[in-house]
Amino acid sequence: MKCNQTCNQGRTCKGCEGTPQPHWSWMTTWIVVASWAFLMCWVLIGTAHAKVETYQQKVRCLSEVVYHEARGETYRGQLAVAQTVLNRAKSSRFPNHVCTVVFQKGQFSWTKNWNKTWNADHHSRQVARVALMGTHSLKDFKALYFHSTSIQPNWNRKRLATIGNHVFYL
Repeated sequence: MKCNQTCNQGRTCKGCEGTPQPHWSWMTTWIVVASWAFLMCWVLIGTAHAKVETYQQKVRCLSEVVYHEARGETYRGQLAVAQTVLNRAKSSRFPNHVCTVVFQKGQFSWTKNWNKTWNADHHSRQVARVALMGTHSLKDFKALYFHSTSIQPNWNRKRLATIGNHVFYL
């Protein structure tokens, strides 16, 4: 049962009780829905875009670690360093992107004074590519931390191995 009475606020009521209802035009509804949809898409696309790390970016960042941290090491030692960085990116205790792990504050000393010049050589890039493919002998190596044998940090971590001039920990 509808009536078309006008209430004291100038709006048409939807019932005979005289309770005024807000007057929404189709245009107002469309603007509200479109604005909400645009905002949601912008947030989702922006968030998804921020989470994308290309293969080339991974190779570049991983090869820089190999170059700066292990360039004098054997192939196995360089691969162990690269695998440790990849393990961090997979761990919930670290950022989930290789480049973010590499440049996380306080993790690698060479990043402190890094002048944004990419120095990795061809060999370092090859090690990074092999590590990323996961088709190497250290693919099951679980280390999350390493340091040079020339230093003695006071770490309370499980020691996994010494490979070349680096000690690796879980």
